[in-house]
Amino acid sequence: MDKQKIEQHYSEVKEVISQAVQDSFAETYNNEEENAFAENIKTQLAKINENFKKEIEELEQSTEWDKFCISFFGETNAGKSTIIESLRIIYNEESRLQKILGNQQSLQEALKKNAQAYASIAEQTKELKAFVKSKKKTVSAKTLVISVILTAVLVPAILLALFFFL
Repeated sequence: MDKQKIEQHYSEVKEVISQAVQDSFAETYNNEEENAFAENIKTQLAKINENFKKEIEELEQSTEWDKFCISFFGETNAGKSTIIESLRIIYNEESRLQKILGNQQSLQEALKKNAQAYASIAEQTKELKAFVKSKKKTVSAKTLVISVILTAVLVPAILLALFFFL
């Protein structure tokens, strides 16, 4: 986030707080106790608003960096990473967007490689089926020749053997 965006956020926060204070001053109440309580709150809000405006102005004047840095610390599982990732999403952090684009490109490359591998496997499967089919025909022809030879030789031999032994 550059310095100009940071200053814009400071201005937005100042405006939101000022508007909240003004909205609270617009209310009126019917009884004195409620009015006194509301006036006390309004006074405190006005003080907080003034203090906040002063702090923002000091921050704006004392900002030395071109980037705004925030550090988080706390117990494990307290939500630090969730807050950080939420801020990265809200402010469209450039490095996060580049990483997403890189991941999308890697995904496309992986899909392309997988498609090529699948096509290669499909082609090899077709070739294997054709090979098996050709071998079945060859085996069938050989089996037929062997069967004919065995039938021509064994049937007469069996008949002769039966004739002599019966």
